[in-house]
Amino acid sequence: MFSVSNTTITLNGKDYVWDGRRWYGARDYLEPPESIICKLNMLMEPYFAAQDEAITKPQEMISLAKQTREAGQLERALRLARRAFQACPNDPGTAAVLSGILRKAQRPEEALEVGDRFRDSSYKPILTSRAAALCDLERWDEALRQIRQVFAIGGGRGDEESFLVWNRIIAAAPELLDK
Repeated sequence: MFSVSNTTITLNGKDYVWDGRRWYGARDYLEPPESIICKLNMLMEPYFAAQDEAITKPQEMISLAKQTREAGQLERALRLARRAFQACPNDPGTAAVLSGILRKAQRPEEALEVGDRFRDSSYKPILTSRAAALCDLERWDEALRQIRQVFAIGGGRGDEESFLVWNRIIAAAPELLDK
């Protein structure tokens, strides 16, 4: 497979290395500021696009989507996650990744649309992402019902993400707990 890892780009007289996961300075190994990372990503976009198009397995697409999301390449992550979701539209794991990327890209309505397809599932990550999207849209009562479902599926237990959503709801709409 075509790979663009360990690629060096010179920008404004400084060399930066893309190691396949992140950018860093070739001499100082420090992560550059977000503004520089954006410019580097734009310069590498044709290479990233060619690498991404060579991927045919949805699981590899999703894995790279998660990795590129963490690297701040949201549009790339979104493109990969959408392709994977088109290939596996009934997979709640793929949907959860896509929903999370949509939320990070400030597209909560689209994230909710993805989550709505799995509202009756028992897959906690997609339901948690759906609850978080409802929070993004300030639909607190629906978010509370959704996160309570997540806790019920988990036998009263949740994970870090579900507790973050719970705390967000309580902070924004504490009166809902009285209902």
